[in-house]
Amino acid sequence: MNQLQQKDDLRDVLAEAINPETPPYRLKTLAAHQAWLVRSLVAKNPSTPARSIEHLISDENPLVRDAAYFGRR
Repeated sequence: MNQLQQKDDLRDVLAEAINPETPPYRLKTLAAHQAWLVRSLVAKNPSTPARSIEHLISDENPLVRDAAYFGRR
């Protein structure tokens, strides 16, 4: 896969992560994504299941943790 394809793919994933219409099962998968930005957007998504938010609150990245803790208030 070339770099341009990877950027396009990441854009698609980011769009899914922030979209409130993304199904909860997909958000659960994205909550484990390798990119911290994807995880932080999932944490802010109002459709993300509570169990995934609980997982993200203990994420290794402090920005993801903050998004999970403060993002849905």
